[in-house]
Amino acid sequence: MTYREMPGINQSRLKMILSDPRNYKEDTKIETDGLRFGSLVDCLILDEDNFEKKYLIAKAKEPTATLLEIFNKTFPHCNESQIEEIVNQQSEDGKYTYWGSTKDLEKRRKNWDNSEFWDYWKEKEKANKFILVSQEDYDKALNAKHNFRRDGFIAKLLREQEINTHVVLQFSYKEFNCKSELDFVLINHKDKTIQELDVKSSTSNRFGFLSDIKKYKYDFQRAFYNIGMKKYAEDLGYTLLLPMIIYVPSFSNTPCYLFEFEEKYISGLDYVDKYGNHVESVDSAFARLNWHLNNDLWEYPMDYYINGKFQVIL
Repeated sequence: MTYREMPGINQSRLKMILSDPRNYKEDTKIETDGLRFGSLVDCLILDEDNFEKKYLIAKAKEPTATLLEIFNKTFPHCNESQIEEIVNQQSEDGKYTYWGSTKDLEKRRKNWDNSEFWDYWKEKEKANKFILVSQEDYDKALNAKHNFRRDGFIAKLLREQEINTHVVLQFSYKEFNCKSELDFVLINHKDKTIQELDVKSSTSNRFGFLSDIKKYKYDFQRAFYNIGMKKYAEDLGYTLLLPMIIYVPSFSNTPCYLFEFEEKYISGLDYVDKYGNHVESVDSAFARLNWHLNNDLWEYPMDYYINGKFQVIL
């Protein structure tokens, strides 16, 4: 059984209940360019021997945004005539959905029936069960791997500790079955300590990554993991240290950055950020989940049903 197939709520799904309960109920899988790139870096750092079993480097360039949208609607189930029909769809006002200003059908056809479109189509067919990545993203991911491997602080951190990767935790919290998969768990048998270490990477610089911490709620992620780690450490009889994020830049020969969390950010309790905003954490998410389960209302967040309005904090 794979991690995805295991029963239990993970942190990425639980976060959905805060803003979009419908996605939680439907267990929507959210994939972004950032998540895909992060997974690629994780594979090169943690599981490089399996890279060729999972990934295929594309030789063809990814099409432009419009072509990519058409491609995603038509691959792999449409033939040329069906693609042509989709490309020439018109709205009620008679305008074409794609390239509305181009009325000549032959010119419109040339906009998509070209090497840029079909080379990418062939790459996708070739990929089949593999994950297709661009050469550019692969090169950036390699930079990240080299930055991680050459970093003296990371080498010192990992030295003389038991290093466990892809650690799966299953635990119960607030009467819910939960699961987590952690990048690194470091165990120091001499000092009897245990610590979670997460590797993050993106194509942004460290200032961009600071905004990612808030955008992707990495504090929520760490809090959720920390709940499971407390049980793990308790079973070992070891002291649990505060978790850390190692941000690994994808720029060549760039140092890694360490991000540490204060206890209040990983307790699972709500907190007030430096701007005075109230930030919901794991306990509030489970309270919301209970409310939605008891009332069987999923279209909007709990606040809308209770107060008749949404509150947005900027």
